[in-house]
Order: sequence, then structure tokens, then C-alpha cells
Amino acid sequence: MIPESKYNVILLDVDNKDLKEGLTAPPPTFLTVEALESIKSRLTTEGIFVLNLTCRSIKLKTDYLNTIVHIFPFVYGYRVEDQVNMIIFCCMKEPVQPTDQPSSWTSLLSESIHYVNEIQGY
Repeated sequence: MIPESKYNVILLDVDNKDLKEGLTAPPPTFLTVEALESIKSRLTTEGIFVLNLTCRSIKLKTDYLNTIVHIFPFVYGYRVEDQVNMIIFCCMKEPVQPTDQPSSWTSLLSESIHYVNEIQGY
């Protein structure tokens, strides 16, 4: 039996052609507990799952975010300015910001993200 591969980063940015529920990306099948658990199982211990969530329904977005938060240990969100999109960073361990590189990409990203539980108005 071939062991399953593990990945440092998994990126999901898939368009949903069925917009009846108000979910533009990804299709709902990618946001089930089973699908998210499967993605989580393919991450390394320091892996990150990055998801482009585009949802116009506040209730639906809240439900999906609650599911994600219950599956992944550390979840951060970045709301794309003037867009419906929210980039969700699901981390297997808490990100550490290097103190010797204050202008690094992690520093810039750190300034832009918030815990999903602290995001107001979604």
C-alpha cells in the first residue's frame, strides 16, 4: 500500500457555478466536514490550508466559518478590500513571526489577518 502524501500548503480557489445559495466559491462539497477533515489529514504538522471563501449570505458564511474553526487548530481570515472574498488561512500550528525580519511577508500578513472569531460583521 502506498502511503498518502503530506503537503506543506494546500490552496483551494474553485468557482461554484451554482449560485442559488449565495456561495460563489468554493462549491459546498468542498466545505463539508468530511472534505475539510480529508484536507486536514493531508497536511504536514506545520501545514497550511488556504481557502478563497466568497459568500454573500451572512448565515451561510458564518456556518462555514464555524465548521472550519472546529476542524483546524488555528484559523485566520483576511477580508479582501472592496470584495466579498475572504481568504482563510487554516494552520496546523500557530504561526510564528520572526523578530529579526520585521518587514518580511509574515509581518505584512500578520498585520492583515485576524482570528475568524474576532472578525465583526460577517
